Amino acid sequence: DVRGVNPMPEESRFQVLVSELMDASGLGENLILLTQCARRRLCTADSSIIPAYLRLKAVLCEVKLPDLASVNLDAFWPFWPPERSSSSLWIGVDLDKHEGDFRVLTAPTQLFSLELGHADIEEIPSRAEFLFSGRSPGRANMVVWWFEAQLSRSEPSVVLTNAPNCLDGRHAASCWGQAAA
Repeated sequence: DVRGVNPMPEESRFQVLVSELMDASGLGENLILLTQCARRRLCTADSSIIPAYLRLKAVLCEVKLPDLASVNLDAFWPFWPPERSSSSLWIGVDLDKHEGDFRVLTAPTQLFSLELGHADIEEIPSRAEFLFSGRSPGRANMVVWWFEAQLSRSEPSVVLTNAPNCLDGRHAASCWGQAAA
């Protein structure tokens, strides 16, 4: 963990910091905090951070449980999926694979955007209100979100993302799904 590393002398500092601490949620293993700490302790002031920017986007979905022998199982919604009762704050889904009965109810909404290595984790609100623009009627019972990691500070088109192609066809599909809660 970089938080236990002593700051390097100025003449030995790195000019590039590459982080791969990402998962389907975009936040991975303390991505924001560890990138900030690594930059402060190991890098020059003008070092390049890869990825440079992180954006999270989300949609609200209506998810239905499958019928079993023509019986609607939605009453069991509070107990599904089993991962909800574990320590995980989110589960992995993939809207492009059409696994499960996910119906997207809103247009994508940006949750936040920040510059990695410069953003202070303490300045990111732990709670916020968002306005989602409706696309179709339904009962929202799940939020699905994804990340867009802009790899270069100067080239906004170089992006690593797990955005579902069914909602954003600007980028090639990836092996990652999205996060949902």
